[in-house]
Amino acid sequence: MLNRILLPLLVWYFAAAANPVILPVGAGSQLQELFEDYFEEFLQLNPLFATSIGDHRYNDQLAIDISESHRRKQEEMARRYLAAIGRIERAALSPEDRLSYDVFVTDLKLTLESLQFPEHLLPVSLFGSLPTQLIQMGTGGGIQPFESRQDYEDFLQRLNAFPAWVDSAIANMNRGIEQGVVQSRAIIEQTLPTLQAQVVDDPKASSFYSPLRRLPRELTWEEKIRLIDRYKNAIMEAVVPAYRKLHDYLRDDYLPHTRSELGLSALPNGKDWYRFRMRFFTTTDLSPDRIFTIGEKELARIGREMEVTLRAIGYPGGVGDYLGQLWSDPNLVIRNNPKAIFAGFEEIGTIVKSHLGDQFSTIPAAPLEIRPVEKAVAGVSAAAFYNNPSADGRRPGVFYVNSHMTVYPKTQMETLYLHEALPGHHFQIALAQEQTQLPKFRRFNYYGAYIEGWGLYAESLGKELGLFHDPHQYLGHLTFELLRAARLVADVGIHDRGWSREEAGRYLSEHAFGYGYFEINRYISMPAQALSYKIGQLKISELREKAQKKLGDRFDVRAFHQAVLEDGPLPLDLLEKKVVNADFGMRNAE
Repeated sequence: MLNRILLPLLVWYFAAAANPVILPVGAGSQLQELFEDYFEEFLQLNPLFATSIGDHRYNDQLAIDISESHRRKQEEMARRYLAAIGRIERAALSPEDRLSYDVFVTDLKLTLESLQFPEHLLPVSLFGSLPTQLIQMGTGGGIQPFESRQDYEDFLQRLNAFPAWVDSAIANMNRGIEQGVVQSRAIIEQTLPTLQAQVVDDPKASSFYSPLRRLPRELTWEEKIRLIDRYKNAIMEAVVPAYRKLHDYLRDDYLPHTRSELGLSALPNGKDWYRFRMRFFTTTDLSPDRIFTIGEKELARIGREMEVTLRAIGYPGGVGDYLGQLWSDPNLVIRNNPKAIFAGFEEIGTIVKSHLGDQFSTIPAAPLEIRPVEKAVAGVSAAAFYNNPSADGRRPGVFYVNSHMTVYPKTQMETLYLHEALPGHHFQIALAQEQTQLPKFRRFNYYGAYIEGWGLYAESLGKELGLFHDPHQYLGHLTFELLRAARLVADVGIHDRGWSREEAGRYLSEHAFGYGYFEINRYISMPAQALSYKIGQLKISELREKAQKKLGDRFDVRAFHQAVLEDGPLPLDLLEKKVVNADFGMRNAE
């Protein structure tokens, strides 16, 4: 994710009525004060999130967010602020404050609902859990800054706090065993090598030693030596024993109790748990069966478009034939050549940047860098992903490329750039963060269907942004879209219908060639997250089609994109209401 640009509020907020509404004094200011108090309290409770957005006051803290006490604080805070906002009369607010009011209430209700499920009893996963996140932070390539002496001192405190998190995680997993809430065996088996790699005999072999190779120039030689010694001690006395303890516990004590089933439905109250995660990630009430059907229909539609494209380039085989040889055709992949991968992405970026003004009226200011994925986590990383910039401008948005892959899919590079960088995640997230007129909780908010939906929608803008001249690149785009449609079916299949790895792998092999193994691990680790892409993209595309149909020649794509982006991430129902009422001509076209 990235720094989000500050954009003007939609005109419709201020022109919804011919006569201005006279508001009671203080309603809006009360609301803004409530938002400020909430966000400050939220940052104190979630110091890693504070670091991620560039608020460095809590860089030395590592919350035990899987503990019962932390969960109680979350619940108490959500209930208190829900009661507080309930005392503010919504009708007395301006239209823009009503939108913030609605988003805030949605956030708090989702928080309370999430606490009904024992997520904390599954603290270790293949993607996104703290042991893996800490590695990326510790190498200096993630959200933790390493520019000043204080930065190094801060992270040293976090390293020394990690053993307490491990102890809490082990206690939680023991309770999970007692309650029958255990992780899938496949996930734990895949996580063990990453943990084992942190158990070293020499501190210089640790991922956490990397920042010490580029200490700040401001330090004297003696200060550098003392800091290095303290880091070595933390690595060997705190970090290595903690990773060893966690690894050995998972291997010897926890693994025998893990479940063979992949999906949440195998756990107590698992079907309800999955349905909540569906609502959280899609911001809709779509049923598992409905999402399954949408996936099947999208697969058929995309498959037909691929067939048409293949016929146009004279390819003799079908979609399956083409996708089956993607990873073996030397003309369609890059083998063992990180420099060629980075050069390719830089060239794509140059082309896209030259066309952004045709599609967008506001361009985010936050810089974007392309960096390699840290080798320590390359084995559990996708081909590319994105980390947002800090709002203070200290850290750029980063498009991470897994250049450690021995075979890189050349035909998908344009689509990857569009999704992760411009105009995808970096553009959208940076733009939202830069909207200083919005309450902070909205600038830095997360709604999966909006964020990943925008990323997938951004892929469809390739032709307008000067890409997809090579039909193989366009086929790469369709291949990715095919995968996102297959995710709807496979994720529901695993978590609602109890599919085995063999069933899920067979389905993905037939419909999303070449992605089965990695994708299945992803779905198991993050139930329902994979649904957010297609559900969000379909809604954004639907809103665009409606606007084009109503406006005809008066449709302005720049105004449409402005309407979608300028208020930051929103639940899909609020996004639809906002865009339909946006004053870029659509309301007046009947």
